[in-house]
Amino acid sequence: MYNTAGHLVEQFSLQAKDEIHRVSLTDLPAGMYVVLLKNGQTLTRKKLMLVDD
Repeated sequence: MYNTAGHLVEQFSLQAKDEIHRVSLTDLPAGMYVVLLKNGQTLTRKKLMLVDD
């Protein structure tokens, strides 16, 4: 995955409330992913799209 500056991103962090979650993209195939983050009773959903070069 590439960020908006065009740099390759192999892992990144998502924040849900006061907790930070690290996500590794190593060896994931291209596709649409939904990441669910749970913090106590709160559930946060983030969508990711990975594309091949």
